[in-house]
Amino acid sequence: MGLRLWLVIAALPLIAKGRDARPVELLRHLATQDASWLVWCSHLGENPERFLDVIFITEEADQPDPDALDTARGWIPKLGDETYARREEAFAFLARMETAARPSLEEAAAHEDPEIRSRAERLLARLADRPRLKDLDYGNVVRSVTTIVARTKDDAMLEALVAGGLERMGQPTAHGREAWLLKPVLREMVKRGGGRSRELMQRALQSPDPNLALNAVAAIGEATASAGLNEIHIDALSTLRPDSLDTLLVHTPALNGGDALVSRYRRTLLDVSSAESLPEATRLGAHRLLLVAFHAEDSLKALVDAARRGEETICLQALSDLRLVGIPLAGSERAAVLIDHPSAEIRQAAGIFLLTRPDAGARKPGLAFLPHIGEASDEELKAVFGAIIDSGSLRETLEEIAAGNHPHRTAAARVLACLPRGEFRMEIPHQNPFGFR
Repeated sequence: MGLRLWLVIAALPLIAKGRDARPVELLRHLATQDASWLVWCSHLGENPERFLDVIFITEEADQPDPDALDTARGWIPKLGDETYARREEAFAFLARMETAARPSLEEAAAHEDPEIRSRAERLLARLADRPRLKDLDYGNVVRSVTTIVARTKDDAMLEALVAGGLERMGQPTAHGREAWLLKPVLREMVKRGGGRSRELMQRALQSPDPNLALNAVAAIGEATASAGLNEIHIDALSTLRPDSLDTLLVHTPALNGGDALVSRYRRTLLDVSSAESLPEATRLGAHRLLLVAFHAEDSLKALVDAARRGEETICLQALSDLRLVGIPLAGSERAAVLIDHPSAEIRQAAGIFLLTRPDAGARKPGLAFLPHIGEASDEELKAVFGAIIDSGSLRETLEEIAAGNHPHRTAAARVLACLPRGEFRMEIPHQNPFGFR
């Protein structure tokens, strides 16, 4: 018998047990990721309603049954019984009740009888690995949900899971993290782009629940950054809602969706960048993406002008973007006007931006920024200059400055030490580092 078949047969009892398990037990398995968690919970990908029962676990699920609570309270006094056998019997009974006895044990931990207090504390210590639902490791839960939905082969199941989740939003849960737990499902659905995905994502984006809308936008950005640009990303951009745009503009999608789709994306970014009704920071965020994705000279001008007007944040983020290292940009020398900018961070970012241009003509103005660049940490300098593909001419220039009596020789030596030595190759071709069309 093959090993795989043997493992499947061995797992059948656990799968059956998982199908019969209560949502609270499944949630605990998702949170602990113990050896059997995936076997226990693997069926959830084919059962949207049951999956949603776990994600939208009710507040009552963490509360003991009133009858069980009364039973536990009735056994608490017996923890201090005169006879050892009766005390042990009560201890064993309450231990079997597990979390159902927790409220009674917490009361007993403050009992005046030291024997009752001591035994109650010992029983509570046994429950240390059974935290309340609101205190579970929800980072693990998200990772578990991500694994399960990635293994779900039927796109219709994912869409049913999202549709059901949208219907249940607003129902109180034991943890209050339901929007965050739906994010991996939304992200996987966006990657696949099934039949109802655009309609469902529009509903999520327009949800009155701000947490859901925020997680939906983040899911779109993350999905298209890896899987590629699609209609859903452009739909979200086209809403022109600042709360959505500010999150979406952090991500640059992989532009492999076809020329027509890429053209629509560029036009939509231009619409965002020129929409006077939007906040300035949002419009500059669109300029930043135009700069990164399409090397747009007009966007670089807008960013430099914004920095000179005192709007520094977006310009700083754009000039510091590692994705721009080694990318030819028309009009790069515009950044040289920032040499007198009052912000040391802007001067440093502008200098690094100029020195990491691929052509010597655009790099030359960056030499004047060397004192400002020298204020960066070694880690920052290595992260940027270590990514330069052809550092030959820049190395020669810096070696000449460092070896002479130049006032910037110390800063030049620091940058020089961060340049790659010998032949350096990036995994992505220099000519087209992001796969842009």
